[in-house]
Amino acid sequence: MSRILEKSGHTVTTAQTGTDALKLAQESLPDVIILDWNLETPECMLSGEDVLRQLKSESQTNRVPIIVYSGIQQQAEDEAQACRAGAHVFLDKVEICSSPDIFLRRLDAILINARLDDAGGRRSRRPSPPDQSTILLIENDPESASMLSRILKDEGHSVLQASDGKSGLSLVLENRISLVILDLGLPDMNGLEVCSRLKSDNRTRDLPVMLLTDRDSNVTRQLALQHRADHYLRKPITNSDEFRGYIHALLRRQPSPLQDMTLRLGDVLTMDAQNRTATFNGKVISPLPLASFKLLYELAKHAGQVLPHEYLIDRVWNNRIKRHSLEMAICRLKTMLGPGSEEMIECVRGIGYRLSPIKVGRTPPASNS
Repeated sequence: MSRILEKSGHTVTTAQTGTDALKLAQESLPDVIILDWNLETPECMLSGEDVLRQLKSESQTNRVPIIVYSGIQQQAEDEAQACRAGAHVFLDKVEICSSPDIFLRRLDAILINARLDDAGGRRSRRPSPPDQSTILLIENDPESASMLSRILKDEGHSVLQASDGKSGLSLVLENRISLVILDLGLPDMNGLEVCSRLKSDNRTRDLPVMLLTDRDSNVTRQLALQHRADHYLRKPITNSDEFRGYIHALLRRQPSPLQDMTLRLGDVLTMDAQNRTATFNGKVISPLPLASFKLLYELAKHAGQVLPHEYLIDRVWNNRIKRHSLEMAICRLKTMLGPGSEEMIECVRGIGYRLSPIKVGRTPPASNS
């Protein structure tokens, strides 16, 4: 494991026991912790779970991302237990060693998201979300409901819960709900039916719905899209950072970006929706192609946030394109904007794109020629 990390340029500090790991974590405040779930030995009284829970209970380390891995064949209950205890992701050691590039991409994504948490100081506290929302969680599995509710509440959201479709539908109409997280396998009706009812009712048709299922198939995904679900995730949720990213993106959906007349980021970027014009570093692009304008508008409106590929594809193209086409659209947009756009619009590998609010305030250096 250390060799994989060091070869990719990371600085690695190792600990052989849980006690040493806790001490090192407190002293060095690492950017990420990679923890062996099967740590306990006759010489080491602390198990991987003990170390994880203690790290998450300490104010100095409770925001450090923790990747848990196991060299023993994964059991679903171990993965769920680790995630409930606060692990960001639970991985198989054999898969890490056999596909290190995939592991390193996931690590990069976790580190990039962690840097957002460090804004304003060295992991002093997690920034408060820009708005607190009421989220309805319709899930009949108590363990899954408890884990997801904890993640959402940690983000500052208010959470209402229902264990069946009928109760969930009633709660939607009785409360001001911002997002519905809906399990497909409900006891009284299929989650797809609940989603369909929400999307066919004028009072709730614009309410974002995220579907959860333990089934992973193209057929299930197609059914989710056919019932107009806004997003689809497979259970168990093993990457809590990715889950948070999707939640934030869904909560920030607006009826249409072109309804707002102007958007301005400092003196560097200005967007005029009425004329579909963008001015970047003094360069006026008029008119921008509609899709390019919507893409830039979404990125600018959520400056500083990582917007998942799926969110942009849905929001700008209504799920009519694939990820490769999104990558091409980003390249075309950068070409149209010109110098400075390459560093302003960042690709977050494996997740999506972000318009950096720090870099957007910088004008490119003047040419010496």
